[in-house]
Amino acid sequence: MAEGMIPPKDYERRDINTALFLWITLIGLVVVVILIFSLETYFIVQREHVVYEQQLKPIDERIIKLEEAEVQLMSEYRKIDTGGVVSYRIPVDSAMALVLDSAGTP
Repeated sequence: MAEGMIPPKDYERRDINTALFLWITLIGLVVVVILIFSLETYFIVQREHVVYEQQLKPIDERIIKLEEAEVQLMSEYRKIDTGGVVSYRIPVDSAMALVLDSAGTP
């Protein structure tokens, strides 16, 4: 203030409590660091859980047998007789090749 000026009545004449301010700031920083560390740890654990569930979890033997049976059905020739109607099952790769060959000729 300029010399000779009288401060208003409600003017704050004392300084802040520096020690209290520093303690509150320090506690706030510690809380933020703990939160960041905790969240990072949580996300790492969740990511590892997802990787285990999707890629590393042992597969049930029944699923392996089912997949083998599906591959066998899709890759073998077979004659199917359903009530007098005879049809043939051919492998998917051969069927796709036949469709492509027939599509190329008019």
